[in-house]
Amino acid sequence: MYKNLEQVVTEFADRIALGFDGNVSFRSLINAAQELRRVRPARDKTVVSFENIHQFVTELLAFDGHVAHLLLLPDGVNAEEALRRIDADKQSDNSQETKWWFASSGTTGIPSWNAHTLQQLSRAVVTGEVQNDLCWGLLYQATRFAGIQVVLQSLLSGAKLVDAVNANPQTSLDIMLTNGVDAISATPSIYRRFMMAEGIDSLHPKFVSLGGEIAEQSLLDQITGLFPKAKVSHIFAASELGVGFAVSDGQAGFPLTWLNNAKRFPMLSIDSDDCLLLKVNAEHEYVNTGDKVAVKEGRVYFQGRSSGLINVGGNKVYPEYIEDVLHQSPLVLHARVYPKSNPIMGQLVAADIVCTEKDPKLAQQHILEHCNRSLQRYQIPMFFRWLDSIDIALTGKVKRNE
Repeated sequence: MYKNLEQVVTEFADRIALGFDGNVSFRSLINAAQELRRVRPARDKTVVSFENIHQFVTELLAFDGHVAHLLLLPDGVNAEEALRRIDADKQSDNSQETKWWFASSGTTGIPSWNAHTLQQLSRAVVTGEVQNDLCWGLLYQATRFAGIQVVLQSLLSGAKLVDAVNANPQTSLDIMLTNGVDAISATPSIYRRFMMAEGIDSLHPKFVSLGGEIAEQSLLDQITGLFPKAKVSHIFAASELGVGFAVSDGQAGFPLTWLNNAKRFPMLSIDSDDCLLLKVNAEHEYVNTGDKVAVKEGRVYFQGRSSGLINVGGNKVYPEYIEDVLHQSPLVLHARVYPKSNPIMGQLVAADIVCTEKDPKLAQQHILEHCNRSLQRYQIPMFFRWLDSIDIALTGKVKRNE
């Protein structure tokens, strides 16, 4: 990473690398990293948490290649426990490259830890004149896999990066508008919250990407309508493997021709249980991603996580699929579907709804009529909560647990 940024500094030394809370040039970043590396002795493991974007990037620059293991610690995760997990998981090798460790827990469960090198993390970075003129808005936690992808894309292409992470979507939007952000990457849940912010039509991005959750067709259509000049793509990333792929044709899912295609990497396939399989390269074996998919009319569509099924009397229900149907209603701004325990059926489907119709009776009547046209009886939500907003996890994803 250090050498890559030195190449950037040679050409863009006095350009702004970081914006918003005090502008920082690429030259200043390198100087600060050199000083930090000088006063901090090399060691086996170092923990990097996020206090501010300047401190975070400086420490990444200083410690990559200086320590063997670099642990990126998200908010709410215990450092000592994380270090113990890494000690148990790390493997001895002769590589001189620093291993970057990321927590990957999705929406449920305790964090698992996965290591990648800078070379692996930066292989999707795109550089060029177009990219170095961009201003990226950081909307993910920087210590997460998705967040570091935005950080590296911005820094290694010579672009400007603005930290716009905030629990209030209006505040995030105002930060981006003030700083001229024209490239954004976020989860579908974050975008749905932005859709409700005042002034969203004043944002004019050139690049928009979605990741971390299923990109539904209804949301893709909304985003392309709202940002007609933007290149819109949705990304599937297997953070455990450090690889992924992007789809930029404006449609949900991906083309069927991508399956079992030896010319594409990562290689994709589907097993007998309809789970997506991914192979990093020809030398590796396929790995089960845990994502259920369905093939329809020449397209492969994501259904949901195999671990997140709702069991309604023996019938399997994917919360993400029900949310997709709900989001197709013109009254529904955001929906979250989850299981509700039931002594007879085991579980029933429940839904939290952010709705344009403020009369709960009228809203429920419309939504049930809408669901009856598209869902089986056991898939239709039996319980509703009408909310002003739906909380999302620190990862930017909707929380699946009740």
